[in-house]
Amino acid sequence: MSEHKFKDFLQSHQWNEKQSKNFVDQALGDPALPDVKSWKELREYLEGKEADTMTIEEAEYIFFELYLAGQ
Repeated sequence: MSEHKFKDFLQSHQWNEKQSKNFVDQALGDPALPDVKSWKELREYLEGKEADTMTIEEAEYIFFELYLAGQ
């Protein structure tokens, strides 16, 4: 089993423009992105990077509706 589940998910999923592409592009381009285990961890990381509201909302959608729902 992979140690990097969330990051693996971001890299392996086929993304399109309607699926929060802004967050995904930023996340995949960020080598410091932690492999988060909770929404709280991800939200705090994004807030610390001063991500805009839309990016945080996109990340929330991906985390709950796609990532967690698919487990």
